[in-house]
Amino acid sequence: MSYQSIYINPEKLEFIHENYAEQIRALELFFKDAFSSTIDRYVIKFGGGTALSIYYFQHRLSFDIDLFLTDQQYLSYFSPKHWIEETNNFDGVHYIDTHNHVGVVSANNIKVDILVDTSSDSMLIDNSKAILIKRDMYFKDFSEYLQGRGLDGKFNLLLNEENLNGFLEQRLNGLALSTAENYLSGFNRM
Repeated sequence: MSYQSIYINPEKLEFIHENYAEQIRALELFFKDAFSSTIDRYVIKFGGGTALSIYYFQHRLSFDIDLFLTDQQYLSYFSPKHWIEETNNFDGVHYIDTHNHVGVVSANNIKVDILVDTSSDSMLIDNSKAILIKRDMYFKDFSEYLQGRGLDGKFNLLLNEENLNGFLEQRLNGLALSTAENYLSGFNRM
């Protein structure tokens, strides 16, 4: 199986290796034991706090693996009933297997959850996807501000009063009052 490439700053690799070796191993074992070759690899996404910490922010430690399926019909393929008895890598007694959630625990006590990603559904009855898109926009704006200032480091440490004030002053400068208020309101919900 091949994985999509995501650029990771080489300076961040030490943090990842020191703090996430067990999670990465649990993920590899899960794919080895539970993943069916009949499933298109693009229907499953790595998300949640561990993914954010590994790939983007290195802002905190996270101990579980969250996987999201873009299509609910594939969830049954990951049912532990199909594979758990054939492996010693996961707890074969205590697991979750419901219509919308599969959860297993690896031998080294890493929880792996597989959920259906309802935010990728084009038939949403709310605006949750729009909220996520805006949140990404705010993160991108702030990240670009930090990069422009030559600031590099853990996102949560750079998210301080001095940087926020400088960013907002620059970002809101020249905007109409109502536009600035809308931007600030959205940024505050982030």
